[in-house]
Amino acid sequence: MPLTKKVKDNIHIVLVKPRHAGNIGSTARAMNNMGFTRLILIDPVDYNVPETYMMGWNSESIIRDALVFDTLEKGLKNVHLVIGTTRRKGKSRENQFAFEEVIDQVIDVAQKHKVAFLFGTESKGLLNKELKQCHKLCFIDTHSSFPSLNLAQAVLAVCYDLHKKIRTKSPRATIKLVKKDHIDHMYEHIDKVLNILGYGIKGNRPLHQQILKRIRTILSRTLLEKKDVQMIRGICQQIEKRKK
Repeated sequence: MPLTKKVKDNIHIVLVKPRHAGNIGSTARAMNNMGFTRLILIDPVDYNVPETYMMGWNSESIIRDALVFDTLEKGLKNVHLVIGTTRRKGKSRENQFAFEEVIDQVIDVAQKHKVAFLFGTESKGLLNKELKQCHKLCFIDTHSSFPSLNLAQAVLAVCYDLHKKIRTKSPRATIKLVKKDHIDHMYEHIDKVLNILGYGIKGNRPLHQQILKRIRTILSRTLLEKKDVQMIRGICQQIEKRKK
């Protein structure tokens, strides 16, 4: 199977709580323009209306085959790498990369594993609780005077860059990544151990949350294999035993 086909089948576009049916149609058309077909919708507006199919001209199959979930956690259950898209800054959005910095890594992972690109609701983008589901955050390098893109434009920009890169990229050896739910359990285990070690509330600050956030930032710079997660959880288990 050609690299293009394999990689594109493993890349999923995820719309989190889209509120306008026309944007779902426009997104499907943008994906179709670049050869992507995997669309996931999280708690969407009722999109079984004529506007969706009018805006998604000639992309009806993508709309019909879209997977729909009521929560983001369910939609990402079998995904290995989650990339969130955002333009806003803040303490919860420190781990941001320009899209061109992550694109090679995305394509390497997508040779064997499922990758998801998250796009937030039209009015607010991705919320902080949704950003916590992401391994990396990326932004599209638009003009500073008016950086905001509408939903379908953002999807098109990402898919266009991926399409161009995939056509020219040669296959590379891939690592076997661990699924997202295993990573989530690892962070829960780390959080538990931090509390055991006494990293609780310091002043008015939940110190263990700040440390865990920093650990997430550090680990998000790499790709975790199963043996990595097992090693970290093994260390946590030893700490639990010693403290007991």
